[in-house]
Amino acid sequence: MLLRQQHKSSNTKTHKILRGGQNQIRERVHTWLRRQMTEVFLPAGYPDTVTDDYWDYQKWDTLQALCSSINNTLATQAVLETAGVGKADATVLAATLQWIIRDGTGMIGRILFAKLQGHTLDCYAKQYRLFADILDDCARTVQVCTPFCHASLRLALLCVASLGFSIVGVAGGSTRASLTQHQAKADNMADVSAKDSSQETAVNLIALVLSLALVSLLDHTHTSAIPFLLFVFCSFLHIKCNYNACRSIHLPTLNPRRYQLLVRDFLSSELYSHVDLRTPSQIASDEDLLIFPWPSTQDLSIFRPFARTPIRTFVVRVGEEVSSLHTSHVTEQISIFHQENYAITITREVGWLGDTRIVVDVLLSNHSSTTDELKALFHATLLRVSCDTINQSTVWLRPLHIIHTKLSEIVSASDPMPLAKEVLQISHNFVCTQFEVFIRSMEEKCWVTSRHHCLIGQWTSEWSSHWSR
Repeated sequence: MLLRQQHKSSNTKTHKILRGGQNQIRERVHTWLRRQMTEVFLPAGYPDTVTDDYWDYQKWDTLQALCSSINNTLATQAVLETAGVGKADATVLAATLQWIIRDGTGMIGRILFAKLQGHTLDCYAKQYRLFADILDDCARTVQVCTPFCHASLRLALLCVASLGFSIVGVAGGSTRASLTQHQAKADNMADVSAKDSSQETAVNLIALVLSLALVSLLDHTHTSAIPFLLFVFCSFLHIKCNYNACRSIHLPTLNPRRYQLLVRDFLSSELYSHVDLRTPSQIASDEDLLIFPWPSTQDLSIFRPFARTPIRTFVVRVGEEVSSLHTSHVTEQISIFHQENYAITITREVGWLGDTRIVVDVLLSNHSSTTDELKALFHATLLRVSCDTINQSTVWLRPLHIIHTKLSEIVSASDPMPLAKEVLQISHNFVCTQFEVFIRSMEEKCWVTSRHHCLIGQWTSEWSSHWSR
């Protein structure tokens, strides 16, 4: 008799032959070991209970954890040396005070970073994940270099390193939770998180054994070059693994950068009636993973003061407080959106450096929904894309060329308000006819449109024939 079984958490099939008491011991042991490893380190029901990018991300995450653990050993050795371990003139009181000041600096930095950038962590989970690991290596580099600096600078350098680690703790821990939520396809976030912790613990145990061997070998070396070169190599490998891990994640939720890439894809389509947008996995290969400059509600803005174009500074503010919109021209602009739950105004201002800038304010109604927010961002992104050179190869993109021309004229016009109103009318007509097509195309490519992670300010507005803020 041949009995075939398949375990829920594995694709491995077990064959049991019940014929005359014959047992295939080797196959059964191999199957048992593989099943045990799967149950220990992978979520229950793997791979059906996690996203498709789970394995690619975890393999790189495991390698980076190994490099990070080895670097941590080398950096800890430098910190202990700075604290005076092994020196006859070192005192317990001095080392204790040094430790307290260092930890206090880190605590303050953790609170300040969470206050300043906490609201942007969900929007840029991948970017902050990579940023945290790069900053972690930078902080460890400071620790490793501290023993070679003058004694008067060592405490300050340790405080700088502690400040970096505090930011790493907030950014890395928060984004890890966000990415775990993405990977938990079967509403099994706790299980995915627990197995991720088991993987990291196993890697740390392996790194602990390697570190013991390395420390013993390095203790017999009479030069500091070898430990430093090993640290540099592990740091490079750590960053490379983290980059590959972040690049392998395919987030289907929209953030400012992914949304702008999709809008550009839509506008570059040959026929608007048949739009072929990219999927989350395809967008992931082109998404910028660097976090600088700091994310804000002005992510769509353009700052190119030395560019040879009429539009050098184009500021887009979404849901921010606006204090100077009570003019007749701006009221006329808002009247264009009397049937919408959002409004957009275009003004011309003089910047801090005396430069002329176009300022686009996106106002959201108190009753605006997620779809209204996406529509407002689509409109703002349309204006942002129109600042660049427009390809006139397709007939339906001619309105964008007109918008580009009008925006360029606003910079030098004596009275920019009529031009601004004309830009809004043309762009609004385009949005009204194409936004539904755009949303439908995104949903066909498995993008989440019921929620988004685009940065929007906390200010909402109301407007009518007698508009007031």
